Amino acid sequence: MTELDRMKALDAARTQGNWFCVTEPWLPAAVPTYVVAGSPDPHGAIPIAEPMEEENADEDEELDRCDNNAAFIAEASTFVPWAIEEIERIQKEVAIRDAIIECVEESLKDLPGELAKMGGMISAVIQITPDAMKAAMLARDTLEKTQGGDDETTTHTT
Repeated sequence: MTELDRMKALDAARTQGNWFCVTEPWLPAAVPTYVVAGSPDPHGAIPIAEPMEEENADEDEELDRCDNNAAFIAEASTFVPWAIEEIERIQKEVAIRDAIIECVEESLKDLPGELAKMGGMISAVIQITPDAMKAAMLARDTLEKTQGGDDETTTHTT
């Protein structure tokens, strides 16, 4: 199981919905924040996490620590799903760029000597969007057809 798969499983297993830090008006300022799901009003919410008292801790430091931990826990409920989507989006982009580079490298194999080396350097640093990849593949197909490449079966699509 990859770390991304583990993150997805943890996210799927948690209490779904938005999480909130319980603060004023439901909680006096001197009481550590706790986390609930579904509503910022603790009366209709699902408890998620509450602070644990630490022996011999300075009250202000403990309050700050509990509030900071509660804020982190509550924000994680929206951050983790966003991070999963962003990682998957980036993985798709990387796969597309890898396909472009492979396509460019394949097209450059037939170039003579120094030109082929230059083309290899270009393909190593290429940064192209998915739309540009489609355009590049269309250009390759057109070039193959004009140079007497195969018939319609030559077309490469994404």
